Amino acid sequence: MNTKHILSFLFASTLLLSSCGKISRKAEINRDCTGTYLTFNNKDYFVCNPSMISSYAEGSEIEVKYDKIDECASDPDQAICELYHKNYGIIEIKEIK
Repeated sequence: MNTKHILSFLFASTLLLSSCGKISRKAEINRDCTGTYLTFNNKDYFVCNPSMISSYAEGSEIEVKYDKIDECASDPDQAICELYHKNYGIIEIKEIK
């Protein structure tokens, strides 16, 4: 590989790595018996750590930093609910702005 290819590879790698990690966006809080969700662009995302936003009212708009994750740790106190709530993934809130 010549220097130009190496520099291009390093630049692309840096861009890719900088896009990973926390995402910051405005969202609306949505709760029901299935759990707590943040709504971005009319799509609900299940919040794995709802205690971070428990002091905010239903329907509040907040700006959060979060990570998308694959699954939550199980919660033995979680209520069983027969309601289906469509969501577009699971998030973990890292910071409230």
